[in-house]
Amino acid sequence: AETIKLLSKAVENFPDDFAVNLILGLSYTQTSDYINAKIYLKKSIKLNPNDISALSAYSYALSQLEEHEQAIIYINKALAIDPDNINLIGTLAMIYNSKKNFVKSDSLYSKALTLDSANATINNNFSYSLAERRVRLDEALLMAEIAIAAEPENSSFLDTIGWVHFQLGNFEKAKMYIEKAVEFGGDRSVILDHLGDVYYMLGKKEKAISTWQKAFDLDKNNETIKNKIITEGDV
Repeated sequence: AETIKLLSKAVENFPDDFAVNLILGLSYTQTSDYINAKIYLKKSIKLNPNDISALSAYSYALSQLEEHEQAIIYINKALAIDPDNINLIGTLAMIYNSKKNFVKSDSLYSKALTLDSANATINNNFSYSLAERRVRLDEALLMAEIAIAAEPENSSFLDTIGWVHFQLGNFEKAKMYIEKAVEFGGDRSVILDHLGDVYYMLGKKEKAISTWQKAFDLDKNNETIKNKIITEGDV
């Protein structure tokens, strides 16, 4: 937030400075403000069309705005420059995963792991994708364990391994990991939603409802969470 405040002033004085536009766009991405991120990342690409960081970040912002086809165009431009860049391959896999083209996303994740089998982010993201689909859960657990061993306090990684355990029916382990995810990462809707599901499966209905409510308060457009609250208690 402080970076955004400072660079918003800087970009007024230096509107055609590549670094200012790029870092401001990246900062908006970190706050999940993808609309503003798109503006400055697009400008940074106009200023430097072959910068991989700008192309990758712009593609990611587009994907979060569900402009998937445009996102694919820009990430492929980056891959044309650096075809074995694992982060780029992982970003493209994530975009195809968002499009529910799992054949393509799984192939890309597998390619990335061929290049670097220990890459924590790739292992985590592939594991989470499999867990969400409830497929290949034994493989998903192995990948989640690689990720969490590399970054044991990463809240996203903790949520992933907890969610894999949830899908495997290991609810106590799921509770341990996802509570840690909240401890290290703070309240995030998707993680609180998962934690509510865990509490529910452990028979803690009231705690589940209150946790789902906290998740819904952070994401008022989430009909899935809303329906769980309506079904199991009062909104």
